[in-house]
This record gives sequence, C-alpha cells and structure tokens, in this order.
Amino acid sequence: MQQTPPIASPAAQPDRWMPAVPWGVLAEKWRTKAHKLQTALLPFLRRLEDPSVSVASLAEEGRALHQRIFKFSEPISVRHWERLVQRTLERDGGALNWNRVEIFVDDKAGRRRTAATCRSEFLAEHKTALNETVEHLENRADPTDDDRAYLLDAAFRHYESLSARHTKHKVRRRLKTSLLDYLLAAVPALAKNVESLRRVFDLKLAAWQAGGQTPQAIMDQRRLKSGNFRRPDFAADRKVIRDMAIQFGGSESLAHRQARKRGLLSKEFCDHYTFDMRQNKSYVPHTIRADITPEVEAVEPLTHSEREAKLRGPWIRRDWSDEEPGNYFSGDDVTWNHRFWFWNDDDLGRRRAIRGECLLITDLRTFYPLHVMLIAGHYNSEHVRSLCLQAHDKAGLPHEGYYFEGGVFQARLVPGERRKGAKWRHWRETENGLQALKLSVSLRHATTPRAKPIEGMLHILQDLMRCEPGFVGFNERQDKIEDIQEFVVAVNERGADPRERLLSMADWSKRIDAILHEFAHDPQNGDMLPGVSPAETWAEAMQRKALVKLPPEARAVFATHEQRVTVRQEGIVLTIRGQRRIYANEHTGRFIGRPVLTHYNVEYPQLLTVSDLDRREYFAVPELVLPAMSATPEQFARVHAQIAGHRRPAKVIHSEMRPHVVTTITRDDDADEATRQRGRFIAESVEQHKQSQNEEQRDYREAQRLCAELGRPFKPSKNLPQYVRALQMLLEIRAKRTQPVSPLSP
Repeated sequence: MQQTPPIASPAAQPDRWMPAVPWGVLAEKWRTKAHKLQTALLPFLRRLEDPSVSVASLAEEGRALHQRIFKFSEPISVRHWERLVQRTLERDGGALNWNRVEIFVDDKAGRRRTAATCRSEFLAEHKTALNETVEHLENRADPTDDDRAYLLDAAFRHYESLSARHTKHKVRRRLKTSLLDYLLAAVPALAKNVESLRRVFDLKLAAWQAGGQTPQAIMDQRRLKSGNFRRPDFAADRKVIRDMAIQFGGSESLAHRQARKRGLLSKEFCDHYTFDMRQNKSYVPHTIRADITPEVEAVEPLTHSEREAKLRGPWIRRDWSDEEPGNYFSGDDVTWNHRFWFWNDDDLGRRRAIRGECLLITDLRTFYPLHVMLIAGHYNSEHVRSLCLQAHDKAGLPHEGYYFEGGVFQARLVPGERRKGAKWRHWRETENGLQALKLSVSLRHATTPRAKPIEGMLHILQDLMRCEPGFVGFNERQDKIEDIQEFVVAVNERGADPRERLLSMADWSKRIDAILHEFAHDPQNGDMLPGVSPAETWAEAMQRKALVKLPPEARAVFATHEQRVTVRQEGIVLTIRGQRRIYANEHTGRFIGRPVLTHYNVEYPQLLTVSDLDRREYFAVPELVLPAMSATPEQFARVHAQIAGHRRPAKVIHSEMRPHVVTTITRDDDADEATRQRGRFIAESVEQHKQSQNEEQRDYREAQRLCAELGRPFKPSKNLPQYVRALQMLLEIRAKRTQPVSPLSP
C-alpha cells in the first residue's frame, strides 16, 4: 500500500498542472465526469490535510460515496479509489486548491481527438482571433473590396499561425475546413457556398504569399483594369440638377425629370444615362444622386432662413458644472397640448374651450419650478413682470440674474409696449433700484432654442401630460384627434357642456401644479441632474446659500408699472390687461388737460398712484368700478363722491365767473294784447307742469328710499303722495317696535 505523499506548503508549489485538452474545448461528457469525481473526493481530500489521517483509513467510506454519486451497481476497488486520490494530490501539487475542477479530469480525455472535438476547438480559436476583425467591417451584408482584403489578410495570418502548430495533414485539413465554415457563417456575402469559398481562399492565399503577405496583394484589380471605371465629366449637368433640386425643396427626382423635359441637360448626359418615365419616373443616376445629395441637404435650410440654417448647423455644448443653483432663473412661455374651458365675458358669458398660454419660471441649474401662470388667451408684458414678482415672493431674487429667450420675452419685458405715452419701467431702472439696495440682478437672453435648457424640461412635462383630459396631440393641426376636435367644436359653436371631457381653467391650473411637483421630486439622468431630483438639488443649495428677498416697501421695483397720460374730462383712462379702467377723485380734477405719471401694481391695479412730471406730489386714486346689479348705497355714495371731487375744481371756476352785462331794449308795441295773453298762459302752464313734475319726481325718489329702508320691493302707486305717507307710517311703526324699553319704566 502506497503512503500518502506529504502535502507541500504554498511557498514550495511546483508549476501549475493543466490538462492536455483545455477545459474550454473539452467534451461535455468529460466535464460532467470531472464534476462528479470532484464531489466524490472533496470531503476526503480536505480530511487528508491532517497528517495523522491516511488514505487507507478513508477507502471504505470513499468507495461508498463514489458509488452513490456515479450510480454504479458495485463500488470500485480499493486500489482504484486510492489511485484517484493519489492522482488528484499530485496534480494539485500541494496548493490545496480543491475547487480547480481541471485536476479531476480523466486521463482518457486527451488521448483521442475526434473530428468534432477538433472542429469545436478550432472554431473557438477562430472566434477569438477574427471576431474583432469581422465587427470592424463597414457592411457585412455587402462587403466592399477593401473589406474583403482586410478580412482575408487577417484570416491568412491566423491560418499561418495555426498551421505552424499543427503539422499533421489530417489536422490541417480540419483546420482549413473549420476556418472556411467560420468565415462563411460570419460574412455570408463572401461566396455562395463552401466550395466556392475554398477556391477563392486557395487563390487569394497563393497571391497573398507571393505578394509579400500584404492586403494590397489580394485587392480586386478588375475594376481598375477593365477600362470602364472612368465616367464622362457631367459637372454642368450635375449643377443643373442640383440647383433645380434645391428650388424644388430637395426633390432630386423631380429636378432630374424637369431638367430633361425642359432640355437643360446635355445630349451626352441623356445618351449616357437612359431614362424611361413609363418604367421609373423617379430614376436619378446613382452617381449623380450620391454627388448632389450632400450639397442639396446642406443648402436646404438656407432656403427657409438664415436662422434655420444656424439652428441646424454646429452648436456649442455648454458646461454647467460651474453654475450653482439659484444663480439664474429661467422663464419661458408654453402652449400645452390640452384644451380647458372658461367663462368668456367677451362672448356673452359663454363657455369656451381653448388651449391658452402658460408662463413658467424655474431655476436654471436645477429646473426646480418656482411659479406657473395659466392665461386664457395671450400673455403680455404685465404677465411677464408678474411672473418675476411671484417667483420673488415665493423664493427670492436670483444671485446673478434672469435668463429669458430673446424673442417675445425680450420685446415685452425690456423695451416695453409700442404704444404712445406708455412704457414699462426699463430693466435698467430695475437694476438701478436693486443696486440702491446693494443687490445686483442682471438680465440675459438666449439666442437659440438649444441655448434654453428649460426647453428640455417642457418636453418632459408634455410627455407626462399625454394622458391628461383634453389632450389634442403634440401638433393639433397634423394629429387631428377627431374625437376631441368634434367635442371642442360642439362646445365653442353649439354651447355643449365642456365638463364632460375638459377640465376648467382652475382645475387645469391645479393639475399643472401637481405635475410640476411630481417632476420636481423625480430623479433625472441628464448632465445637469445626474441621478438626483430638482427638489433635492434645490434644497441642498438653499442650505448652503439662501436667496435674498426684497422688503415689502421695496417690492415696487418689480411690481410697479409706469405710464405717462393726460388727465381727461372723465378722469384718468387706462387700458390694463385688455380692460378699460377709469380713475378719478378730488385730486385728478386739478390736473384736467395736464400730463401726469401713473404708477400701478400689476397685482393690484384697482388703486392708482399718480404724481406730477417732477415727481414731487404723489396721491392715490381708486378705480371707478361697482358691481353691475348688486352695488350697495354706500358703494354708490363713495363713487359719486369721487366723481364730485373730480368735477369740483371746474365747478368752482364756473361759479366764480361774472357774466357780461348785455343791454337790451324791450318795446311795448312789439306784440299785440292777444299775443301777450297767449304767451302768459303758455309760460304759466309750463311752470305749473315743471312744479308738478318736480313734486312727482321728489315723491318717486322718496318712495324708493323708504322701500329700501323697509326692505320691501318698490311698486309705485298711481297716487304717489299717499303711497309715500303709507311707507312713512310703516317706518314709524317699525321704529317704535324696535325701540328698547328702559328697565325703570313701569
């Protein structure tokens, strides 16, 4: 009985033993057998690490486990089991690495190599050596001449390397067959079948070896030697087709066809390229199309505008890593792809289904939404300034400034409205006002849509809103969702109830707020927000450096609109957000016909602040407005007092005027007695009628007043004096009933 050899220490390990056949190309049956033997011997190999344990003492137990795992009818002999253990210990070499399944491979696994084994081994080597070359081909479905030379050059070098290792003729034959099978499977366009590929392979291999083993030696020279590779020079015809294609909006087929019809192409060109309109009217010679297509596509944007060409040309990638949240606020307008309904006062109070416009302002760096404003119609400069004001009230002023688009926002926010005598405060006045408070806020504009990061956010929001009620498509004119379009027409034209399919303006505004809140708390994956949400980034930045808010008395820097007007006879007349408003009180009467400066808050236009042109005298003027049918007597008294105050200076001037004395002469004989008597009767009748009318009007107004005090409906009687006395008696009775009784009275 052999003794167990001592297990060497890891420091004294010999070279690592490897099987004759690599594990990767070993047949499956040998792999399965190796795994089973590893399972059968592993418990005993670990116990043999103890020097006091011998192989013989474990034989019986080991044979039983071996029989169960291999499912033999009888156990193997003791000698065979000990030989398996000794072989495994020798292959391990004292490394104690029993997890290496290679050391359990049977000795017979490498003795005979079948044709299938050789083929699988060679195919594995072909894939390792040539897969990268195949992936680099421009077109595997139709390889070019350069692709073929590149691939065959790599295949020949690989074939030469393997042939040097295998000298037997039978093995080389299997090697070549497996290589041809691999090439045909990887690039089927190389040949029709294996035999055809074998002939090409042999011819190209001989040429490659004779030509110095370079790709140029196996390049296909037939096109160069045929004499047909030179085509005539049709530069003038090509230019004609190209220019007409640009005029026809990029349609090269139409340009080629029209150029032939009009006789603009040379006879040589028409003879060289045959054209049959009945067979293929869209035909354009392949070489001509390949030449002019890049130029047509390059010029096409310029046919629209210089701006379109600029947008479709090179652009500058911006690095936002050095920008901190809160430095800039970004605002933009958007028309959502949804309809909502609202009460339209201009259309007799009917409900209208529209898309409206919406203003959104966010933090430029984090896309954190600060304020959104939904508008039933078109926005104007007051909405833009109100947007900035609301963002200030909610968050504060940005550290650096505002970043808006260069189109509508710039026209409506900075230069002001193009109306005589009316202007916004220029942004430089806002900057000066902030600098007086030791704050610096600037205004910047984007020149292209790509320069506005908020555009990407709006695209994400549009996708989130796709399933909301009232969706009309991303392009309402082209998408034409007939179901919703017919419903919108029924609402706007026939007065259908929009609540069946659409949200009201208030509900849609709330839904927009909810979607913005959802977006703010969703992690993003862009360059500006890699894996974090806008709310997280904003909150972290505000903890590091908070924003500054203006004191209440300084909000006028943002909120005040200034306009120069002339006070008219009816007062100060302004049009604010499309509504005509009138302001008048005792102060405005002194400036009738004179210019003044008006200032009003965009959030509260009901009160107007007015000053003279020198800005020395300031006074406030409320708006003259009352509810149409529910105004109270107190409200009427207040408004009439404002109107009387506005008219008072003119009335004072009129009362102080002394009429000029005009000398008149009346002659007694100008009329006869009958004429005088008739005149006196007419005058007395008119005077009596006037007195009667005045008394009747007085009784009428008194009856109205008494009915209002009694809370009764006014129903005038034919005998107004009697009706007034009855109302007075009712009022006296009610007063007596409500009079408190003294506790000392009997």
